[in-house]
Amino acid sequence: MSPGDLAGVTACSRALRRRVEEAELPGEVLEELSIAQERLVRGGRELPVAVRSSATTEDAAEASFAGLQDTYLWIKDPAEIIRRVRSCWASLYSVESISYRRKLGFPEERVAMAVVVQSMVDARTAGVMFTRSPTTGDRSVVTIEGAWGLGSAVVQDHRGDRRPRNLRQADRARAGCPGRCRGRRRRRGAAADALPE
Repeated sequence: MSPGDLAGVTACSRALRRRVEEAELPGEVLEELSIAQERLVRGGRELPVAVRSSATTEDAAEASFAGLQDTYLWIKDPAEIIRRVRSCWASLYSVESISYRRKLGFPEERVAMAVVVQSMVDARTAGVMFTRSPTTGDRSVVTIEGAWGLGSAVVQDHRGDRRPRNLRQADRARAGCPGRCRGRRRRRGAAADALPE
């Protein structure tokens, strides 16, 4: 199947996702989820969780699948958690993921996914740090992207004021600041080098 065959990829995605979402979870997985859910109940209150995908291919040397699989936030109901675990696994077969793997010639047998269920944090800001440049691969550059709130703007389409902020910092030794360096914000794509303090 060609990655450009949108109708074919969409039909394949629908069939695979439905199959994963309708499959029964193994008893040991259900038991682990139940035990974990009980640990999250404090004072008789169920705490909200994030159900997050973590695919083996997300940070491959030759590709980045980050943001192509699903994440679900503020989930409380135990039955909903189980549904969302299935949905995360199924998202490995989203149209975007299948197309990207086909485009890169990425073998399906190298693809696997864990699903992480973790306590929800009502974050003021959130983001991601790359220990090398995500655009050039330069290992002497650290890039941090952050956004107000839960950080969804970092991995989703950037619209309006929801764009993430970007900080690019050269390697500390090369920048001449072995201690801490401070950087300037990048607005709408213009990065600035690190400044020694």
